[in-house]
Amino acid sequence: MPRRTSTRPAEKPAPATISAPVAPLGVARALLAPAVAVLAVVLVFLAMHMNQAVDTYLALAAGTHFRTHGVTLGDPFSFASRRPDPVAGAPTPAPQGSWLHPVGWIDQNWLSQVAMSWLAGLFGLNALVLAKLLLYLLAAAGIVLGARIRGATMLTGVAVAVVVLLVCRSYLEIRPADVTNLAVVVLAVIVAAATRRNSRYFWVLVPFLALWCNLHSGFVFAFIVMAILVLAIITAVPDTILWLPRVMGYKG
Repeated sequence: MPRRTSTRPAEKPAPATISAPVAPLGVARALLAPAVAVLAVVLVFLAMHMNQAVDTYLALAAGTHFRTHGVTLGDPFSFASRRPDPVAGAPTPAPQGSWLHPVGWIDQNWLSQVAMSWLAGLFGLNALVLAKLLLYLLAAAGIVLGARIRGATMLTGVAVAVVVLLVCRSYLEIRPADVTNLAVVVLAVIVAAATRRNSRYFWVLVPFLALWCNLHSGFVFAFIVMAILVLAIITAVPDTILWLPRVMGYKG
């Protein structure tokens, strides 16, 4: 009896797959915990830096003044501030130079100064050291988050945070300028999220800048970054004037 043969086509062998090397990933995971521990030590080391800036005490005095009298146009702690009401015997500047020396002066750091005065008055000066530690803990977390959004590994983000904080340690003190250091990191995260994930994240800049403008004068850095970003978009994308509304989510 003839042997019956199968008419099914022969199965093709599965294509060979190239598996990613496991060793580098395992090494990165093994180094992550020590890197986080190093970052924690760096944060404590950073917070222990001796503060020698007069800005701390000026901020405490100004914050106490604002808590007592409110935000006034005349700043008693600034030689560049003139009272909004005329004072007998006070020199009157020339009209052509009045824009350099305006009448009245709102301290743009008032909100951070009020926060510092409130913390020190309620919990003592040591609370400012803890606030500094928390502020730069948030900054380190923002650096890692920004690196992750841009495609870097967690280990790379932690390593970058360690290097950045160590290099900047001697400049990080207890004063309103420290708020700008954190705000710059937040700005970088917002821009990374808007350019890599969803352009609607650009709208977060509106309330963020409204807050930053009342915390420290470093908010001008954000406008420089936005100007560079808009220039880059105009250079890279044709018909940008028509395209920008769509970037911001407008579908009219």
